Amino acid sequence: EWSEGGTRLGTSATLTRDFTVGAHLVTLTVTDNGLATGTDNVTITVEPQGPVTIFPDGFESGDFAAGGWTTDGSALIKEPAAYEGTYGAQLGGTTTISKTVSTVGYTDIHVAYARKTKGLDSGEELHAEWSTNGTDWEDIEEPPTRDTAWAYQDVSLPGAEGADLQIRFRTGA
Repeated sequence: EWSEGGTRLGTSATLTRDFTVGAHLVTLTVTDNGLATGTDNVTITVEPQGPVTIFPDGFESGDFAAGGWTTDGSALIKEPAAYEGTYGAQLGGTTTISKTVSTVGYTDIHVAYARKTKGLDSGEELHAEWSTNGTDWEDIEEPPTRDTAWAYQDVSLPGAEGADLQIRFRTGA
């Protein structure tokens, strides 16, 4: 008999099962013809394979809160943004949008986004930042200068594994 977390999975000699990412305790109990039994436990750990999207931006909902974002200042969802016809966020003035997502069970964390800063004046900046404690923020990239074209970023975040990862975009305009 096969079981996982106390839930019976089956009694066949062979068991095929799909497991989600994470650790799973599986127990095998074998009973022979003389009704003697033996039990063994094994933990199966499933790692994500290839790039896995932990969270999409959620802007398609038309509402920052519905997508899990918090906002402070003047932020709009543009439908569609000019980058490949996707939805996007437009930040004006001094504005911050942020989101928290768990990275438990994931490795090699990247954040990918497209941005342009054509509306910024000299001395104004867009900051893309990340943190695992909400206090110590690191730049995802150096604040860009005024860009009139879209720039795609895909940046590795070493140290973001196994935590509550916070991502924020903020302007000082």
